[in-house]
Amino acid sequence: MIKVLEPTDVLVHGYMPDDVFGEFYSQASFHRYPSLFEETHKKEDDE
Repeated sequence: MIKVLEPTDVLVHGYMPDDVFGEFYSQASFHRYPSLFEETHKKEDDE
């Protein structure tokens, strides 16, 4: 999709593993937003 659409920005909801997104970091700006699960299950050291 990134190669076809050539977006300048990509919004990602949830985790962004490097093995999935790593090869595309130079092609667009990625903006990660935490999932609802992440928000409701925060660890004490994450705050």
